[in-house]
Amino acid sequence: MPPVHHFVSFKYKPTLASPEISASVRHFTSLNTSVTRPDGTPLIRSFIRGENSSPEGLHQGHTHGFLLVFASTDDRDTYLAHPAHVKFATEVKGMVDGVYVFDINQEEAFVDGAVVKA
Repeated sequence: MPPVHHFVSFKYKPTLASPEISASVRHFTSLNTSVTRPDGTPLIRSFIRGENSSPEGLHQGHTHGFLLVFASTDDRDTYLAHPAHVKFATEVKGMVDGVYVFDINQEEAFVDGAVVKA
């Protein structure tokens, strides 16, 4: 199975204070280590986060992005149903005006100009 790249972005409510946004980002980031298989190994192979820095102006108000990589769709699906993820998703709904999620089943990748097959 190819890896799954799971992209999430948040459009936080404009009334939300910076410390609340920071706490939300920390909570999401903590899923990187708290969501594990029964044997204790993490489901998330890679976790990248950051704020929008695009000069294109196409972010539609989304300010924070997260890219999680899973080894398979099964791992991604297990993550989505995990109680820690469900709790976070429920909590963040009240903090955002929009959420965007997009998953890619990796077919091919290029790293430093070289092709990397899944």
